[in-house]
Amino acid sequence: MRQVYTQALVFSLFVAGGSNAQIPPKPSIIAVGPYLQYMTRTNVSILWETSEAATSVVEYGEQTPLTNRAFVEGQSEMHEVRLERLKPQTNYFYRVLSKGASGEESASEVYSFQTAPEEEVAYAFGVISDTQTNPPVWGRISTLLFAERPNFVVHAGDIVGDGTKKEQWTNDFLKPAHALMSRVPIFAILGNHDKDDANYYRYIANPSPEHHYTFTYGNAQFFMIDTSRSVRPGSDQYQWLEHELDRSKATWKFAVHHHPPYSSDENDYGDTWKGQSAWGDAKVRPLVGLYEKYGLDMCFVGHIHDYERSWPIRDGRVDPARGVIYVQAGGAGGGLENYAPTRSWFTAKVHRDHHFAIVSICGRAMQLQAIDQNGVLFDQLTLRK
Repeated sequence: MRQVYTQALVFSLFVAGGSNAQIPPKPSIIAVGPYLQYMTRTNVSILWETSEAATSVVEYGEQTPLTNRAFVEGQSEMHEVRLERLKPQTNYFYRVLSKGASGEESASEVYSFQTAPEEEVAYAFGVISDTQTNPPVWGRISTLLFAERPNFVVHAGDIVGDGTKKEQWTNDFLKPAHALMSRVPIFAILGNHDKDDANYYRYIANPSPEHHYTFTYGNAQFFMIDTSRSVRPGSDQYQWLEHELDRSKATWKFAVHHHPPYSSDENDYGDTWKGQSAWGDAKVRPLVGLYEKYGLDMCFVGHIHDYERSWPIRDGRVDPARGVIYVQAGGAGGGLENYAPTRSWFTAKVHRDHHFAIVSICGRAMQLQAIDQNGVLFDQLTLRK
């Protein structure tokens, strides 16, 4: 990461004389963004892309006019500036500026964001997965999600349909969701379609090593896992996850990864129209033991393009008192799939439509709502500790 510099801005007003003829502005070189990544109580990353190598500057403040500036030295096409030493749970305004080879400076509109709160404050977050390559649906879902005014969003992977294709990241994922992502950070993890490609590390900014990480928000901790890599006992991710779960003091614990340990899909884990099913991905089933051992509350997954919420599960059966709930929220864009013709033992609710979920937390109370692409609420759950 290149060094980020901050400074105060000095504003001046002047009156320009001369001709009244107006010169049309040159086209902006800001091609994508800006958008937010990796928000904490005191820091946030702001990313954008320009059509040519250019400078990286962010102006920001608690009100307009903007009185602070952060910048990264040098020129590049992809820009990432980390704002630091911010106040918790505070509204900030910002814009980005880049100057290319012509010397003309392009500036974005002014946007706003709110830093993460302290533990005792109520908050809400969105849950999505499998946006893939469907800009009309993802644009609609992101608009509905922004209307809920979440503090942040978690994404369980398959961000695009083919991770090697740059235009899918820019045109199919980032641009349709600009209204959301310019004001609300998305914490994402890899899916199999993302192919662990360099584009993921270009357009998504997470703590190192980026393909797995953990973060806290309010009184919750999130464990982001790449299930396209090994999660077998003894693997790097398995050992990392056990270590992080063991030392977590959070009131609420959530895991986010792409492949579902439990799923009622009709044919991904065995053709249920002709035979039996494994009812989920056996490669990620070792994670279940860790979730149950360390008291995970809920696991958000994708991969299957429909909605399913399980009953609380422990030791291979429904346990309402001590079980882990699995929420499959793979409906943010990918082509819809379907369920087995008979009901699974773990199923609490299924719904076949594009959708998102919104989770609201206040202290030891949590509410989950699932909403379809038409804004219709189709599932709701309340938990209290």
